[in-house]
Amino acid sequence: MARRLKGRQGDRCGRLAPPIATPTVDTDDLPPVFAFNLMQPGYTLEQCRAGDWPLHFIEAVWRRAQVPWRDIRMQDHRALGTETLPRRKVERHPNGTSVPDHIKKDEAILVMRFGESGRMVGVRRGRLFQVIWLDTCMKLYDHGA
Repeated sequence: MARRLKGRQGDRCGRLAPPIATPTVDTDDLPPVFAFNLMQPGYTLEQCRAGDWPLHFIEAVWRRAQVPWRDIRMQDHRALGTETLPRRKVERHPNGTSVPDHIKKDEAILVMRFGESGRMVGVRRGRLFQVIWLDTCMKLYDHGA
């Protein structure tokens, strides 16, 4: 009697069917999904200054969640786009902030703006934008030249 392999279906003669191809999805064609579970102390919702930033923040997340990553990448960083933040700008800032260990050295740190001075700073992992810092006081990194 022929032995069947687990997880693969054979035809009536016991021949294995070819594996089902899983389509690959280009995450640039999908809108971002935002995650806030790895935010760093000192840069969470509790530390954000008072004002109208919550409305701008929610609007910025909602607007970006409506368009694919490809369109976000093509936008100006002052609008719905992003800008890349050099790792050294966070690590060498006098405030003592450091980049968490879970952010690999080759991962780009991205900044998304909201409102006048709000910044969501994090990393893109496929479709996911993992927010690491929320900065409404512009104290996470040097914003000069």
